[in-house]
Amino acid sequence: MVGKLASGRLLRLFLLCISVIFALLLAGGLAPGSDEAEEEPTMWERITVTMHPLGDADVVNTVKYPEDVYDQLKKIVEEYPNFLTRRYVSEDKMKEVEKLKTRMDDSENSVTLSYHSPGYAYDYKDYWALVGYSKEPDKKSKNSFTFESQRSRKSDFTLYTRQYVEKVVDVKLPEEATGAHYDHEENSIVYRMPQWQGNTDFFSENKTLLTVLFGILSVLFAALFVLYIAMMLRSRKPAVAASVPVPAETEPPRKKETNFCSTCGETVEPGKKFCTTCGAPL
Repeated sequence: MVGKLASGRLLRLFLLCISVIFALLLAGGLAPGSDEAEEEPTMWERITVTMHPLGDADVVNTVKYPEDVYDQLKKIVEEYPNFLTRRYVSEDKMKEVEKLKTRMDDSENSVTLSYHSPGYAYDYKDYWALVGYSKEPDKKSKNSFTFESQRSRKSDFTLYTRQYVEKVVDVKLPEEATGAHYDHEENSIVYRMPQWQGNTDFFSENKTLLTVLFGILSVLFAALFVLYIAMMLRSRKPAVAASVPVPAETEPPRKKETNFCSTCGETVEPGKKFCTTCGAPL
C-alpha cells in the first residue's frame, strides 16, 4: 500500500515537471508548432566563398530584401554611397578585403557585395582551416560545404525592421583539395593541399625577408650606377681637352733671294749663270 502511494506521488511530480517545462517552452516560443518555427522568411541572404589554392578567397554576398525595405535602402544609398560598405572599412584597413564592389538589382530587390579576401584560410603546414563555422554543414559534397540557417534579425542590416532571414553559405574548396571535412572541436572546415600548392616553399616562407633584401640590393645597385656614371664623366674631361688641336709653331717666311747683273744692273733669278737681259756672265 505504501509503495503504491509513493509511486502515485512520483507520477504526479513527474507530470507537474513536464507541465512546467512545456509552459516555459511556450513562453519562449520554442515549442513545436509555435509561430516562430512556422514563420516564413522575409529576407534571403546567400554567401558564396570560392577558395584559391594559396588560401585567398573570392566572396560574393547577395541579400534579397522586401520591396518596401529595399526602396528605403536605395534612397539611403543615394544619399550616403558608402552605407553598404561601411562595415568592411576596418577589414579593408587590415588588407582583409580587396576589390570591394557593390551592385543593386531593382528587378530582384537585391544587393550584391563582392570582394577578394587574402588569407581567408589559415595554413597550419599540415592542413588548411576555414574557421568561424559554428554548426555542422547541412550539405556536403567532395569539396563543397553548404550551411543553412534561419533566424529573426532587427539591426542596421534590416534597417531596424524585424525580418526573418534565411541564410545560405556555400563554401567551394580548390579542386586539388583532399581530405576535406568539418572539425567539430575547432568549428572549422579542414582540408589538405598538395605540397607544391602550399606556402611551405622557401620563397613563400621568407617573402618578407626576401622583399627587404631585394629593396636593399636595389638601393645599392642604384648607388653604384650613379657612381659609375660620375666616374665616367670625370674621366672624359681630360680627353676632351686633349682633343682640341694646338696650332704648330711655324717659321716666318724667308725672303726670296734676288741677284743683279753686274753689267746692266737688271735682276737675275738665283741659279742663273748668264744675265737674261744682256747675256753677260755672272
